[in-house]
Amino acid sequence: TIYNTGHGISYDGSNPYNQFIFNNIVLGSNIGFPGSAPTSPQVMIENNIAYNCHTNFNYTPPTSNLEVDPLLVNPAGGDFHQQPGSPCLDAGNPLPLAYMANDHYGNARVVDGDDDGLARVDIGVHEFEDVTLSVINWGMGQTVSYQFQQQSTTQYVALLFFAIQPGSLVLPNIGSIGLDMTTLYLTLSGPVPGSIGVTIPNMPWLAGWPIYAQGLAGGTAMGGAFVFKPTGRVMNYL
Repeated sequence: TIYNTGHGISYDGSNPYNQFIFNNIVLGSNIGFPGSAPTSPQVMIENNIAYNCHTNFNYTPPTSNLEVDPLLVNPAGGDFHQQPGSPCLDAGNPLPLAYMANDHYGNARVVDGDDDGLARVDIGVHEFEDVTLSVINWGMGQTVSYQFQQQSTTQYVALLFFAIQPGSLVLPNIGSIGLDMTTLYLTLSGPVPGSIGVTIPNMPWLAGWPIYAQGLAGGTAMGGAFVFKPTGRVMNYL
């Protein structure tokens, strides 16, 4: 996401390598996408949004590119999160798995943001989060609270998974799973919004070991589709 700059994103026509310009937002700049239309098949410009620039696109882009308000929360204040109903939701170009595990903030990169039952990457630096997971009172020998919050009014029930290794898996109708499922050792369930209490054993010989957790909420959205909402992955050291 680029905001209030001279020029946004261009490509190098002399570069012999593939150049994929996907899923970007350029706002309030002079020229969002300068230059001329690419003539090389190695340059692909897809699923981008340019808005409120002096010139959004200096050429006629492919039809997957849009000139609409991306409905970000407060770009002038540095908050580039999408609002509910943003045209960015589930509108990105699917990328190779290595680029889709997490967004800039570490959240699950592929989430069903428009509640149609299909998980697809968003446009922009942030993946819209309906359900979030946070950790309170972490510590060995403590009762830790894993707290679920949500933005929508959908009634969810969540599973909370724990693993000792991170992972990167994208399931088409679910989204990004950030845990190595071969090291999964505990699964709990609870309501959304709500919390799940977990007592961390006092085992000093395990000090320094990482514990990864991620929630997966499921429920029927207002449109009638049953949707899954993976939370971002959280990590704490014993």
